[in-house]
Amino acid sequence: MELVIALVVITTGMAALLGALHVSAVATAGLSEVDSVRFAMEDAAEALRRERFGEIYAKYHGKRVQVEGLVGPDGEPAAIEFRCYVDERALPVEFGPVLDIDGSGGLETADCSATYSILPVRLRLTYAAPAGLITRRLYLVLEPRS
Repeated sequence: MELVIALVVITTGMAALLGALHVSAVATAGLSEVDSVRFAMEDAAEALRRERFGEIYAKYHGKRVQVEGLVGPDGEPAAIEFRCYVDERALPVEFGPVLDIDGSGGLETADCSATYSILPVRLRLTYAAPAGLITRRLYLVLEPRS
């Protein structure tokens, strides 16, 4: 009888240990995913900051850059999408107070793509996670380097 009780206690302990290991593995995988997203977004932002300011719109607007290790909503590799906002009259609130993009002193220019003195840019990354699709956004206001 003592042997049966000992086996039940050991089996219960092993099951609890295996469950804890599984939860730990899932949490670690989630952290790895979060790190991949954060590093990818930081790398994309740094690429923008390294670029010649006057060429950012032409080179990055509408561009998609694949992110290794993440799967997108279509089963293909996930990608960071770049969108430059050049219409002073219709900026998303995420950029903060209304911005005079071309430095004209007013907010009337619909297309500052050739005349911007600051450039609002949104980076967006949508990827598949165990909990479903996740979208991360990063809003930047770029200025010329001094």
